Amino acid sequence: MNTHEFPLVVRAPSEGASLPDFLAGRKERMEADLAEYGAVLYRGFAPMTGEALDRLVGSLSSVSFKNDEESSPRNHVVGNVYTSTNYRSEMEIFPHNENSYKKEFPMKLFFYCVHPGAEGGETPIADCRRVLKRLGDGIKAKFQQKKWMYVRNFTAGIGVSWQEAFNTTRREDVEAYCRDQDIRFAWHDEDSLKTWQVREPLLSHPASGEPSWFNHATFFNIQTLDKDLRESLCDMFGDDALPHNTYYGDGSPIEPAVIGELQQAYLAESVPIKWETGDLMVLDNLLTAHARKPFKGERRIYLAQTDPVDRATLVPTEA
Repeated sequence: MNTHEFPLVVRAPSEGASLPDFLAGRKERMEADLAEYGAVLYRGFAPMTGEALDRLVGSLSSVSFKNDEESSPRNHVVGNVYTSTNYRSEMEIFPHNENSYKKEFPMKLFFYCVHPGAEGGETPIADCRRVLKRLGDGIKAKFQQKKWMYVRNFTAGIGVSWQEAFNTTRREDVEAYCRDQDIRFAWHDEDSLKTWQVREPLLSHPASGEPSWFNHATFFNIQTLDKDLRESLCDMFGDDALPHNTYYGDGSPIEPAVIGELQQAYLAESVPIKWETGDLMVLDNLLTAHARKPFKGERRIYLAQTDPVDRATLVPTEA
């Protein structure tokens, strides 16, 4: 594990150089850098269209990632390229690994800056190997013993609907998907669905075998939300029907002190990336969490997710 540079910054060999030309034939080098550093930022290259980005991502990946169970609204740009999130600009997004609650998740994330915004909008990133090292032995042992549970309530008019999340209007399709993905579910009415799934909190990297703290236990926990929003949601839905929440794998609540320690571990390891037009940042999703600072003005960041891996092939490792 690299203990110095994070992320690895690769600058254009000349002003306005073509990034696709520069990266031609360098897929293996990029993957080796990702496994060591967790994040690579390509900077100073000529801007690309969405179509050019989609072609570049395809050349640096093996398989695109089909994102069911979507938790953040996005707009489709072209091919496998989407907007990173449509979450409100004044809200901060806490560090997380994309789709860590899924049975299958993307190993590579490609973030591309079309426009950085007038103010704010940085993307903090955190090495989850280092996050893990900050956690007390008791916390790690308890999570490894109990695992963690993600509970989600799809309610009409609140967030992403179940139809959007599962890309279908057929309840039987949702049920088949949930059974295949080890997700329990319960329908409350035509537009209300509750799902819950239990996952391992640690996974080992397929290249290095290094353990990484890979989960949404902190991100989706109600205690991580802004105080006013947290109180509003609890008043509106109660503890059992919140849009998102997390627990230990046996359904017991995660103690506030534990959530506090987890939050501090992520924040202590976060490195804010201030975007420049034309930046391409590639993340090893298993090793690196990402976040977003509030912003003003136009900010446009594209995202492509690729190279899905089945978490069952990444044997949980003792921390």
